[in-house]
Amino acid sequence: MSSLGDEYYDIDAILAEHEKVPGRFNDSVGAELNLTGEGVAVPSGTKVELPYWLAESLVEFYQRDETLFDMETPRIYNNRVRNAIIAGPTSVDTRRIHPYFHRLGIKFVQKFEQEQLAQVLKLSFRKRLYMILDHAQTVLNTDSSHFTRKLDETERQLFKLAHDSAMAMKSWQSGSKPLLQSAVSY
Repeated sequence: MSSLGDEYYDIDAILAEHEKVPGRFNDSVGAELNLTGEGVAVPSGTKVELPYWLAESLVEFYQRDETLFDMETPRIYNNRVRNAIIAGPTSVDTRRIHPYFHRLGIKFVQKFEQEQLAQVLKLSFRKRLYMILDHAQTVLNTDSSHFTRKLDETERQLFKLAHDSAMAMKSWQSGSKPLLQSAVSY
């Protein structure tokens, strides 16, 4: 769970609800199982976009030694995006690509063992983390909204933590706030 102000939300639930991923049925699906509400059977080989939670579940079902559904890599991780990240991970506006770019990528890589995507995400996150920490500590008393606009939700949380830590350290160094607080007495 993450907090945004006083409101709490579950990032995994947001991903499950809103993110659609492409895939292909390896077996026919009867009309009663067609979730589009059209009431028609879905023939084998049909390419569809399904919510992540449903696609992830369908991948688990096996019939005749193959999965019922093959999930493809989401479009937000296509070759153009991967090449842009490799060329300059800190210049990519991940929030514009997807608000939960890194979180969805991690879930996808963990579930489907995409080694190349894992390496690209690792490169991106590592390089961007250094940039985030640097900005969080150097923009202590200025408006950082121009910088945070290009960060996805995971990166924004990291920026906020680093910024709050730097502010607390600055307050402590100036003597205006004790770093260690006394324990509640009984």
